[in-house]
Amino acid sequence: MGRFYETNDPEVAADLLRDIIDVGSKRSAPFEVRRLARTLGNWFDSIVAWHRARVSNGPTEGMNNLLKRVKRVAFGFTNFKNFRIRGLLYAGKPNVRVLDSIVVT
Repeated sequence: MGRFYETNDPEVAADLLRDIIDVGSKRSAPFEVRRLARTLGNWFDSIVAWHRARVSNGPTEGMNNLLKRVKRVAFGFTNFKNFRIRGLLYAGKPNVRVLDSIVVT
């Protein structure tokens, strides 16, 4: 039997996930494992959908997190040029030659 996270076949993944949920749902399983099985059951459709499409919103969430962090550190800036420079610096490895070319209209 293949590993759940390594399979490329969504039907095999669904079967493996059902097996994990069934084993974890047994009364003899520890409380934490039963709770995990219940959570996996609640997320069953979403997990199988990931195996079908192989896409996630991770990059979008990462960008959203970065923007929120930049906004937090730039609190109090009244000059957009300084805000933009701080954002570029915080985002990592800005092209320093471009910083002088920032024009605010």
